[in-house]
Amino acid sequence: MGSTSNIEDNYTKAIQDGNNIIICFNYQEAQANILKSIENSTLTEEQITKLAFKVLAWKYYKGLLT
Repeated sequence: MGSTSNIEDNYTKAIQDGNNIIICFNYQEAQANILKSIENSTLTEEQITKLAFKVLAWKYYKGLLT
């Protein structure tokens, strides 16, 4: 996790560390911080898209999507 030690936002850190799903109480804050990280190029839209596809693929595999 040394590569994310200079990132202050926990949501961005979680994504950079490879988490596919972030559980939080304030999703609006999380969304705003993630969008800010995309705007300042800490994260890319491609990273977010890949994570979303991983979650959708897992849900499909488990039969959670109809």
